[in-house]
Amino acid sequence: MEYGSIEEDVREYAAPGEISIHLVYKEVNLGHFKENQQAIMEMMSGDELCVEGMECLNKQGVLMLEPSGRFIKNIRNNFGDYRLKTASVNLILFWKGQHEKEEISIILPEFCFERREDTC
Repeated sequence: MEYGSIEEDVREYAAPGEISIHLVYKEVNLGHFKENQQAIMEMMSGDELCVEGMECLNKQGVLMLEPSGRFIKNIRNNFGDYRLKTASVNLILFWKGQHEKEEISIILPEFCFERREDTC
């Protein structure tokens, strides 16, 4: 292959065993964070979250974040062969809603999905 040339790779590859996704603010339920400001401030980037279905809790069992309905629908439609395995805090940011007076802290997580055993 020479520099600047393009080659098409037509091989078929197996689906990956794991997929990691960094969520953005449109993919989490932002309204939920207002209730958990103290718990969010106690977290740091890299902290593990406990996974229950598609919800994420801290080590004390407090619900810390929920993905948006749009994100869940996208995952089911495009990655139905996968299940949420782990979640961690990727970023903690300040966000101010359009009709809010004050900024609140929000968590943008990293989700790691694993391929279900019962799929080909």
